[in-house]
Amino acid sequence: MKNCMFLAKLYILTLLSNVITNVTRGADRNIYYVKTGLTTDIEGHTNSAIRAIKQNQIRYSDMGTINEIFNLVGSTVDVFMPVSVDGERPIETETISGQNVDMNNDFLQWLIKSIIQSFGVPASVIDDFENIEFAKTIAMSNMDMAKATLDAQNEIVPDLTKMFRLIVSYELPEFDALGDIELTLNPPSVIVFEMNRERINSITEMADTLSQLLIAPEGETIADKQVRLFKLEYFKANMPTLDWDAITHMVQTAQEAAVTEQKKEEIKSTGADTGDVF
Repeated sequence: MKNCMFLAKLYILTLLSNVITNVTRGADRNIYYVKTGLTTDIEGHTNSAIRAIKQNQIRYSDMGTINEIFNLVGSTVDVFMPVSVDGERPIETETISGQNVDMNNDFLQWLIKSIIQSFGVPASVIDDFENIEFAKTIAMSNMDMAKATLDAQNEIVPDLTKMFRLIVSYELPEFDALGDIELTLNPPSVIVFEMNRERINSITEMADTLSQLLIAPEGETIADKQVRLFKLEYFKANMPTLDWDAITHMVQTAQEAAVTEQKKEEIKSTGADTGDVF
């Protein structure tokens, strides 16, 4: 909590500043150009135009009961202004748009991400909140927290085991196999998933490499066969831990299974062509 106090206060200050700016400067402004003509009382002429317009506007002081608010609705629609003989209007109106305040600018986004990260939570909580892949993203990006959880589990397991043994020895004094009691905590599922994924990828890459070395492709030339056999011998020399006899047996089993399946397909297709019925 202490790590984010400064950022949290700065976030609240910036957000309040944006809200105040949006309220005070976000509304559209109307500018009224009052034509004074030949009169010398410019101020009085302008004030009379202001009164003519303001008397048809709702003020905060006019707000009362619901009935009073509804009674004011009709009076805010029509404004009557005189026009000269030649059709010239004494007042021209121009609307200026209010200030567009970005309530979620880059600075605020950076602050909220920094606050969340100070708790150890990944920033993808904010980035992908509306993404349909949110669950997958948060699970994968939460790897750091999962690793920290696993480290904490490994630290407390010995103490938990010792405490549990003490409880058992107190409740069951005649129990002699206290040394066989070992407590384990289930690791985070994302850790298990990641380990299985890496294992699958490693096995798949190894199987692809061995199949390319041990199974001759169709139309293999002498030069290609020489390169393949060289790679195979090099692998055998540098990877003695692999059971090459078992791998060779697997390749032979796969080849026999492929031949058997091919014969079954041929027999089935031959029976379909001749129309034999048994």
